[in-house]
Amino acid sequence: MALNWQEDSAVKIRKVIFKPLTRIVRLVFIITLTLHDVAFAIYVRYFSESENNTGFMGHFCGALAGLLVGIFVLDNRRVQSWETWVQWISFGIFLLLVGFAILWNVFGDEWYKEWYGVGRFFPRPDYQLYDDKSGNCKHYEYL
Repeated sequence: MALNWQEDSAVKIRKVIFKPLTRIVRLVFIITLTLHDVAFAIYVRYFSESENNTGFMGHFCGALAGLLVGIFVLDNRRVQSWETWVQWISFGIFLLLVGFAILWNVFGDEWYKEWYGVGRFFPRPDYQLYDDKSGNCKHYEYL
């Protein structure tokens, strides 16, 4: 939507939405969905009584990755010079973030111990929970 903003005025949904409104309708729809998701995450985190195991940070990072890769991969109808730079910069930011994620998974425990002096960022598995014979969790034998 960002790369094809000027060209979207030429797109027309037949007999429903005329040219100038197409961009506005798309923008309002995307902003509404985004605000709803953010408001729901804040509500669940701070105001909800029930326990929720949704990984909101994982969803946020997935949305960010989708945005950065989408800018690079998706079709651009009329390429302008600045748009090419934005595409390559977004792809570079994506690669940097993926590289950091890989490094964090490899060295995260060492960095965490160095920064905070104690503990582990990635906890070790508790093998007392597993059955020695089958390797399954003791508490979920019925599965």
